[in-house]
Amino acid sequence: MPALTTAATPKNIERVQVLLTENPVRIAGTTEHLKESQLHWKPDDQEWSLAELLAHLRSSADLNHFRIYAMLAVDNPTLPTIHPRLDWLKIVPYTRLPYPKSLAAYMLQREELLIVLGALDQSGWNRSGTWNNHTYSIYLVARSMALHEEEHFEQVERLVEGARGVG
Repeated sequence: MPALTTAATPKNIERVQVLLTENPVRIAGTTEHLKESQLHWKPDDQEWSLAELLAHLRSSADLNHFRIYAMLAVDNPTLPTIHPRLDWLKIVPYTRLPYPKSLAAYMLQREELLIVLGALDQSGWNRSGTWNNHTYSIYLVARSMALHEEEHFEQVERLVEGARGVG
């Protein structure tokens, strides 16, 4: 499959929507038979558990949802610089929730986002906002989310394989 470019073409927009639809489902399907203890298993102190990885994906998604909604609500907003891991995860309790509840919340938020994105025309996908001294379109934010989750899916599979070896 060709690379997903930064151009907001109809084909790229469709691919982004497919990835944003499929990625949470893939994570859920891969982790559904694990016990809570397995979901918190870590291969070592330097790596995340599946629960921590989901918390990371949720915090990234939460910030990107906020950015997308802000770009739809306000013309070219200037948004604060907030880092999903260094700032956001310090205040949200994702890892204190049972994994199934956290995953369900992640999937519901994604479903809501997909309804919003599905209603956009080309000009909607091109709406923009500024943070970190850069301007981003809704398409670029959605693309970044999709590719970020894709990058972590291999990690999910490795963690699931390791966790299955733990009681």
